[in-house]
Amino acid sequence: MVYNTTFAFSACKKSLPHWIAVKRIYHNLKDSVYYDLLYTPFSIALNALCDSNWAESPDNYRSTNGYWMFIHQNLVLHSAKKEVVVSKSSTKAEYHSIALATSKLYKI
Repeated sequence: MVYNTTFAFSACKKSLPHWIAVKRIYHNLKDSVYYDLLYTPFSIALNALCDSNWAESPDNYRSTNGYWMFIHQNLVLHSAKKEVVVSKSSTKAEYHSIALATSKLYKI
């Protein structure tokens, strides 16, 4: 196996502690060349929460939507923003919030 040490040395800004760390990484890679990575499939718990605040601002009556995406218990995506259009009811604002969260969920 051939390593490009010149790139690693220039990337480390030529300081001695960084160079020693790079050499240690190369040494560990050299010793683990015949090891395999084992991947076992498991179920992923993906949860999405969304909420809407209809006509919150008396100045412009726009609603605020927010969504939160979790993988297991870890937050991976979130957003909260004021909508461009005015919803005529709280139900429409909630449906818009659900549609926005669902579209983001499919992108994950």
